[in-house]
Formats: sequence, structure tokens, C-alpha cells
Amino acid sequence: MADVYKKKNWFARHKILTGILVIIAIGMIGNAAGGSNKGDSSAGSSPTPSAQEITYEKLDTKSFIAEFDQNQLAAESKYKDKYVEFKGVIKNISEDIASNPFLSIEPPTTGDYYYGTTIKCTFKSKDELMNVQNKQTVTLRGQVKSQTLGIISLDKCSLIK
Repeated sequence: MADVYKKKNWFARHKILTGILVIIAIGMIGNAAGGSNKGDSSAGSSPTPSAQEITYEKLDTKSFIAEFDQNQLAAESKYKDKYVEFKGVIKNISEDIASNPFLSIEPPTTGDYYYGTTIKCTFKSKDELMNVQNKQTVTLRGQVKSQTLGIISLDKCSLIK
């Protein structure tokens, strides 16, 4: 019996660890394929519009979130890659696993115990986030990406003072 065990490769002997490694590898591949193009202006087939060419659609934060809550597929089809501007309350200021600085935003006037859909705004530099704090109401601009696990993701975010 011990000889059969030794003949199995490492992955067959450690099924749980193999499963975890596969999930991590898939996540890394997905992040690389759909991740941001930091510092790579040549990525993609269409040029990034300059700040003067971008038109931001002003949104009511509660209505924006409600659209995703009512029908995520329709909301993603409507807003994917569009530039939006909205007002929200900072729930969290942090960096993600890839060291990208971000703000978690919830709608204004939700109270202290809001557990619904939030908006994650990713920034180029954490320097942009040094002068804000949790529970502060801010106006933000960004490019809508998608919703995953109740979090609407936006890239290329900036704070409007």
C-alpha cells in the first residue's frame, strides 16, 4: 500500500492543496486578463481619451446601485466602460491584493449600518487618498467596469473637490 502512495504524484496526494492552487492560478489569470493597464498606454486597440474629451454622466448614487441590484446584466450593458460622476460616503480606504489604492463608497444618507451593494473606486496613486477619511461625503469620477459579489467596480477614479 505504501508503494502505491509513493507512486502517486504530489498533486494526486494533496487534492485540497491542488484545488486551492488551481483557484489561485485562475484568479491570477483572470486578474491579468481583466486587470488595469497601469503605465501601459499602448495596451488595447483604442486610444484612451484625454481628460478634455471625456464626458462624465452625473448619476444619483442610490439609483445607480438600484439598477445593478434590480438587473446586473442590464446595468452592466448600460454602464460598462462609461464615465460617471456621483456623490457617496467613504466606507473604506485601502489597497487591494495587487496594491491598487481604492475607496469603498456607499450611497449618502444610508446610516451607520449599510450592508447593501457598494462601489469600489480604484485610483492610480494612493497620494490622491491621503486627505480623505471614512464617513466623509465626496464627489467621484470614474469608469464603470462590472459588479462582482455586490461590489460595483470603477477604474480611473478621481476625487472632485
